[in-house]
Amino acid sequence: MQIVETETTSLLRDDSHLRKKEERRCTRCLRAAALVGAIIIIATVTICRGNGSRIQLPSKTTTQAFPSDFIWGAATSSYQIEGGATDGGRGPSIWDTFCQESKENCNGDLGDITDDHYHHWREDVQLMKSLGLKAYRFSISWSRVLPTGMVNFKIGDDGTDIEGVNYEGVEFYSKLINELLEANIIPFVTLYHWDLPQCLQDKYGGWEDRAIINDFAAYARICFHFFGDRVKHWITINEGWTVAIHGYEEASNAPGLLGLDVGGTGDPYLVGHHL
Repeated sequence: MQIVETETTSLLRDDSHLRKKEERRCTRCLRAAALVGAIIIIATVTICRGNGSRIQLPSKTTTQAFPSDFIWGAATSSYQIEGGATDGGRGPSIWDTFCQESKENCNGDLGDITDDHYHHWREDVQLMKSLGLKAYRFSISWSRVLPTGMVNFKIGDDGTDIEGVNYEGVEFYSKLINELLEANIIPFVTLYHWDLPQCLQDKYGGWEDRAIINDFAAYARICFHFFGDRVKHWITINEGWTVAIHGYEEASNAPGLLGLDVGGTGDPYLVGHHL
């Protein structure tokens, strides 16, 4: 019987041949990929130095834990969290003025209320305690303790009636510190987190004048006097570079001055020197 090869049979036979050819090609590709993978693994595990010696990398991922004495906490600044801008005898700071001058300065926000920590500090401390925090870094509002920014130690050296001290402000921070310690939270106190008393900015240009050094030292002395028996961790100035550049060069932070080099009156180098 003669078998006549039709066009369909021929096409099927050709297709079978192509499939086998493709399978062989794929097998070669897989082998090549496996070989490349093996080379990469070897190269990753073993690194050759220039002198021919080799470094054996660890075969397992290693982890590192925080030290047992690492302190977990949270941080804030007075103007950002306290509110109570005119409560308890507090005087205005340069940030009050800066944010009130233009909505563009602070995205239209004011520090008059913020988180209202001034009126809810007990609740806030309990929230910290519930989170398991062991430390709280906060800043003291210079103008809440010294509304004019200045103090006269010649009067009331015994600490009971020092001229210039706002005792309501002192009491606020004293109660906050006591509450933190009662909750087993260590207070870390920042003396200056950007909120200079407006009185000092008006009087001599704030950080641009050398007079700021003595006034800041007197303010620090007041804080140590009233809180130093319980606060053992102090931060003097928060981000001095930001104070100088953003406040007295770029005008993006209080007091909002442009630098001398761009046609303004601010002198960031002098500010940095005094800081």
